[in-house]
Amino acid sequence: KLIVDTMAFSGDTVYAMARYGDWIRGGSPFPVAEALPSLGPSQKSKDFYRLWAQRDKIEKGLAAVEVLKGLAAASPQDALTQLWVSRVYCYLGLYYTSQGNQDKKALACYQQGMRYGENALKLMPYSVPARYWQARNLSGWLNGAGMFKRMRYSPRILEHLLFCSRENALYHYSGPALDMGMLMVQGDWLTRQRVKKTGITPQVALCMLDLSAIVYPDCLEIPYVKARLLSHEGRNEEAVKIVERLLTRNPDSDRFMAPENHCYRRMARRFLSEIKKGA
Repeated sequence: KLIVDTMAFSGDTVYAMARYGDWIRGGSPFPVAEALPSLGPSQKSKDFYRLWAQRDKIEKGLAAVEVLKGLAAASPQDALTQLWVSRVYCYLGLYYTSQGNQDKKALACYQQGMRYGENALKLMPYSVPARYWQARNLSGWLNGAGMFKRMRYSPRILEHLLFCSRENALYHYSGPALDMGMLMVQGDWLTRQRVKKTGITPQVALCMLDLSAIVYPDCLEIPYVKARLLSHEGRNEEAVKIVERLLTRNPDSDRFMAPENHCYRRMARRFLSEIKKGA
């Protein structure tokens, strides 16, 4: 993990793999698991996990968050429960975003996720998962916001992601690196300059994504974000090839990530259509 994290800052995948490729491949793929620890045993937590496992069906995901909200209301000082609600709302926002015509529903989910995320952060301000899921919800919410809100809140996202990158850059399938890449794509000019000042240039981000794809080969968000970043850098032909390969892969290879993988497949298909229309 240390090699992957460190060598990404070379900004040169060829060099990183020539120097440490055997080590990186030898330790891959990295083990995967749920993004958060398990909730305490209870009938309601059992009900939640049963529904959460079926979240690819949106009605199950919506039912899961209602169960969780009941648990959160009963235990407002339980940081983990508050964080789980934030994480589930982030998934629901992603699901609606992936549908392409559900922006109002997506924004409402991200806003709810932010509210519970703030609760979690008050209780554990130095938690990587708490900061990570708050950054993701903020990022999703800002997709539908105007320039003023983007300029106001993007520094907060960057603050959370930098904290996560320094503490555990490989958390949840290299999530901090993925979000940093998308921040370069979706952020305003000033935000992109702030990101670059941290040492994370587009080249560094692309190297992070390349190495992450080796250690987390079944996460389809990684090639999706890489394609978006390449396109943003004017490299549409490369982006198209990556998306086309992504669409041939099995989204169910990783049971922890399968519902999210299906979301990114839908988003990748739409993104490919946008690139070709603009060609």
